[in-house]
Amino acid sequence: ELTVQEQSSAADLQRASLLFQQALRYYKDVEDQVPGASALCRLEYGRVLTQLNQAQRAIDVFAEIEQRVWDGQDNALKRRELPPSLMVDALTNKADA
Repeated sequence: ELTVQEQSSAADLQRASLLFQQALRYYKDVEDQVPGASALCRLEYGRVLTQLNQAQRAIDVFAEIEQRVWDGQDNALKRRELPPSLMVDALTNKADA
């Protein structure tokens, strides 16, 4: 598990950003079998982008939680499995970015 501290250097944040991008590519393979599997990864990736002052990219990533994870295919199934707090976190972070 990768944890990024607020005091992280720009190089650490850039490395974290690349690792999150890589992780999201792998999540594509399992998203159909495990609804919402990428949600927390997207949330943390968006936070890293915000720390890197890449506000628009962060906003786009937070919006993906709503579009791909929450409102995507089989949204009734996903809503049963995903906590509503996930959407609150995504929308709050999107507004902060």
